[in-house]
Amino acid sequence: TPELTKWGQKGLWFTDMYATGTRSVRGIEAIVTGFPPSASQSVVKLSKSQTGFYSIARTLKNLGYATEFIYGGEGHFDNMRGFFLGNGFDTVIDQNDYTDPIFLATWGVSDEDLFQKAHTRFMEKSDKPFFALVFTSSFHSPFEYPEGRIQPVGDTPHTAENAVLYADYALGKFLSQ
Repeated sequence: TPELTKWGQKGLWFTDMYATGTRSVRGIEAIVTGFPPSASQSVVKLSKSQTGFYSIARTLKNLGYATEFIYGGEGHFDNMRGFFLGNGFDTVIDQNDYTDPIFLATWGVSDEDLFQKAHTRFMEKSDKPFFALVFTSSFHSPFEYPEGRIQPVGDTPHTAENAVLYADYALGKFLSQ
């Protein structure tokens, strides 16, 4: 991750981070609600957590922040749209909100499209406080990304390692903006 490493030298850098579960939705619930993964379904999907469930977005919204979830896939997946809108997020951006993406993969638009959308949204909000969760899904099999962005490692371009290189590339472009 050359871009992340470069940017890590300019800010706070955590060296010992651990996954909160085996699926992305488990990471989402941990980051947004502080709820650790349990043996049951994710709280994002549970019926009694669809409204009135604690989230950092609700806390920040009550302090005057605009709150949004920016995603390149389909918002109904794992019930993300419903959960976020019911628990403090003002807006959910999903695959339907992208015009002419540069690349559309199995899981949604490319990280470049996602981060460009985030950049545009952030610039629109530059005069007031905002909280946004930007969720990339490029690190999901079949590890698709647009050609010509990275120099793939190995003989097979669509690997987890190359997906990380692509995500790093796209994140680096975003941070440079």
